[in-house]
Amino acid sequence: MRTALLGTVIGSLALLAGCGGGTQATPPPQVVLLAIQVTGSNASLVAGQSQQMTATGTFSDKSQQNVTSSATWSSSDSTVAAVSSGGMLNAKAAGSCSITASQGSVTGTFKLTVTPALVSIAVTPANVTIAPGTNQQFVATGTFSDGSKQNLTGSVTWSSSNTAAATIGSATPTQGLAHAVAGGTTTITAMLGSISNTASLTVSTATATSISVSPTGSSLPLGLTLQFTATATFSDGSSQDVTNVASWSSSNTSVAFITISGLATAKNVGTTTISASFESASANTSLTVNAANLESISISPANSSAAAGVNVFFTATGQFNDGGTRNITQQVTWT
Repeated sequence: MRTALLGTVIGSLALLAGCGGGTQATPPPQVVLLAIQVTGSNASLVAGQSQQMTATGTFSDKSQQNVTSSATWSSSDSTVAAVSSGGMLNAKAAGSCSITASQGSVTGTFKLTVTPALVSIAVTPANVTIAPGTNQQFVATGTFSDGSKQNLTGSVTWSSSNTAAATIGSATPTQGLAHAVAGGTTTITAMLGSISNTASLTVSTATATSISVSPTGSSLPLGLTLQFTATATFSDGSSQDVTNVASWSSSNTSVAFITISGLATAKNVGTTTISASFESASANTSLTVNAANLESISISPANSSAAAGVNVFFTATGQFNDGGTRNITQQVTWT
């Protein structure tokens, strides 16, 4: 009897529901894609490099989801960079482009810059001989995939295969500057990434027999500077600039002071003797500091034009009231 009563109740409820006596359930709102964010590990790549791009979708329920595999990928310039259907990016040539991921009407973009790839490095001079105790500056020039060239002396890693013969600097400010230690031969290497090249450096056993200092018998106005140069002649008949390794001195530092690299500064009116020595050789010259006043400055070239990216070097020449002229390029203020 209890079973029959339960069946009657269930039947009544079903009848009521069928007659519209119940409450209809509201369907949940539809979740839609609102935005796509495209990301990559690097916004600048070297031609030939690759990276995986990622597309992240933001939905109307505030959730986020990786949509990399379902998005449609494209590049605004496939000659600069190409992108696969799975978001794998391949940098091809120097330039800029936009990488886009889209799904329906929703898109996201990523700005990419591709720089040319380094193809080769040239080291100069390629073969040189210097005397012990002297220096030799090497220069590394890189050639890139777009045919351009760039001085990479400060960017490459320098090394010497025989440091007993010569060492070479690989940190500021001596990058590429080799110092001859003793007679022998060494291979100088410049390397950047997987690209490298070499030069040969021979250190002779010659000794310095004499040294000369220039300019000779100079006159310098107060407050200005003058660069002296020392050149050594060796027992094998060769000669070499030893300005940066010679020992410099001024006999009267109150008149003019001279640095270890041979740069003299005029301090007071008078005369001093500038001396340079290297190994057992030495030489000197006189320097007179006068009270001449600067009357005018001329700049050369007076008029010039150049293509964008090309350097133009200007020279400032001072005319003094004693009738003399001097290069004051390093002393003037340029604007």
